[in-house]
Amino acid sequence: MYVSRPYYELHSRRGEGVCKERKRKKISTFKLKIMNDNKLIAEFMGVVFRDDENQYYDTYGRHIGYTLRFHTDWEWLMCVVE
Repeated sequence: MYVSRPYYELHSRRGEGVCKERKRKKISTFKLKIMNDNKLIAEFMGVVFRDDENQYYDTYGRHIGYTLRFHTDWEWLMCVVE
């Protein structure tokens, strides 16, 4: 004999997947915005990204790193302000 699940049980599970997907999209959109903002600041500062090495360098040729941290490190932003 087939016993169906209650209506609310089916839809609550389906809704959880939708919420998780929306949350993932929101996070990825937020990360994309941070990356774009970091790249904009880096461009203003003259930072160069070398594809062959997958690293960032400043205008004097000094190695900065693999990622830009303008959104997390106060010292990085102070260079922009000066």
